[in-house]
Amino acid sequence: MKRASFYWLLPILLAILALIMGAVVERRIASIQKNELREELETLRDSNVEALKEWLHSQQLTALRAGYDEGVEQAARQLIELSEAPDQNFEELFDSDAQKALNRALGNTLQHWEVEGYYLIAGDRVIAGTTQAFLGTRLSQASLRAFKRVLAGETVVVPPAYVTLGRIPEKNPLMWVAAPVHDGNNQPIAALAFQLDPQKSFTRILRTARLGDSGETYAFDRSGLLLSQSRFDDQLKKVGLLTS
Repeated sequence: MKRASFYWLLPILLAILALIMGAVVERRIASIQKNELREELETLRDSNVEALKEWLHSQQLTALRAGYDEGVEQAARQLIELSEAPDQNFEELFDSDAQKALNRALGNTLQHWEVEGYYLIAGDRVIAGTTQAFLGTRLSQASLRAFKRVLAGETVVVPPAYVTLGRIPEKNPLMWVAAPVHDGNNQPIAALAFQLDPQKSFTRILRTARLGDSGETYAFDRSGLLLSQSRFDDQLKKVGLLTS
């Protein structure tokens, strides 16, 4: 009778053992897959970070070279002098010979570089640029903090943000790389800011390396603001992961 009971329990014990072994194996497989995915994501992250670093370094070098250009320095000096006149009309300044000279000096940079435009900043205002939009405009506080560093001699990259040189917020994020314009004594006299469209360059680099067909790499600032563009903006807005 006892032996018969044992034979009856044996299949149950074997089933329990199989379930335990299956759970252990499943957990082990899940752990392996999780580690592999983490390694892939870390590799993807590192690749994108290095690509962005190289791109940003290239933008900084180009802006820095422009700031040391003799033609840029001469035109900037003339524009600063003209802008300090008490009765200066910035519309007239835009049509001045000094502004045209600055355009010529920056011609190659603007032609062969991914920029939307440039602005020359002296003190706390814009005194020259590719358009009249901000000429004579005093910098917003957000912009002033960054450009004070430039006027102190640094080359600065301003990450994508919904701010402009003026005080009116932009509908689309803007990105800037700015370098000081130096005089003959290697002293900064103005800031030269190049405007970049992050949806053209910044976002494109993040799309170079991705996980699968639908994988994406996103860039956020410290406050959680999405800096890069997504191919799935509409879907992200519908599920509440992205605000309008």
